[in-house]
Order: sequence, then C-alpha cells, then structure tokens
Amino acid sequence: MSGYVGFSKSTNAVYAEEHCNAYPASIIAKKLRVKVKAIREILEPSEWHHTSSWFNSTDYYDGRLLIPLANNSMPDRSDYYDEDDLFEAAELLIELRQFQGPKPIGWVKHNVKIDWLEWSGSRNRPKCTERSEVGCKVEFNGKSTYTITLPSGYVFKKRKETNGLHIYD
Repeated sequence: MSGYVGFSKSTNAVYAEEHCNAYPASIIAKKLRVKVKAIREILEPSEWHHTSSWFNSTDYYDGRLLIPLANNSMPDRSDYYDEDDLFEAAELLIELRQFQGPKPIGWVKHNVKIDWLEWSGSRNRPKCTERSEVGCKVEFNGKSTYTITLPSGYVFKKRKETNGLHIYD
C-alpha cells in the first residue's frame, strides 16, 4: 500500500499501528508507561515507516506482546502465544520499567574564556551583540545547561545547543 493519510503518516504506518501493534518510540512508551529513552536503548526497531510531509523515516517498535502484558489484557495464553515468548516479554517489560539510563556527568571549569551572543532590542527589531570574557567559571549540569559566572559576579545560563556560544579552556 502506498500513499499518505493526511500529512502525518504513510498508509503502511497506519496499518502497522492498527493491525500489528507497532508504534514509534514515543507512543509505545506511553502505552507501556516507560521512558522513551528506555524504548530506544533496550528495544530494537522492528520496522520503519515514512512520516510527516517531508517523508521522514521513523523507527517502529513491536508491541504485540508487551502492550497487552503491560495493560493486563492478555488473551488466553495457550491460544495465541508460546510460553517462552511470554516469559521473555515479561522480563523485557520489567527491564524497561526499571531502566534508569546513565547518570549525566557534570563538570566545572575555572578561568575559562567564553564567547557568546547577547540579544537585545524588540521582537521586530532584534539586535545581536558579540560578547567575550576571560576568567569565567563555567558549570555544566551534565544534561543541557551551562551556568556561566563572569569575573564581575554576574551569572547567566545558556543551553548546550546555543548558537554563538564558544567555551575555550
């Protein structure tokens, strides 16, 4: 089957969701009540489908055993599933629910030179000023945020992905 349902998913993606219990990581994580990162770290994608109007490829994960098991809605086991498969799915569900992931490792650097962009003005007329400072203290929380303390004592935060931020040791 080729084609699209609206601008969001291919017809094959919709079929996989409705008939095969295969879903993207975010949806299957909600159905299993686990973290999305656990799905991506522990499970292997079973297939992929095109999504969005840009034809992105999205990994889909098999939830045929996991979803009914997580919701206590398993049909009579002897009719549909092998006992070994059920046991493996139960262990996998326990592993997904206990997943913590690696702890983020933060750090602190002293006497650092930094360059950053400082925005001012209005939304309609923004103004960008390039700033640079030496002798700064930079703390990284291990996830996504830098806390920068200038030699004057002024403290501000910048995100890891911020354009124009450069930290020199």
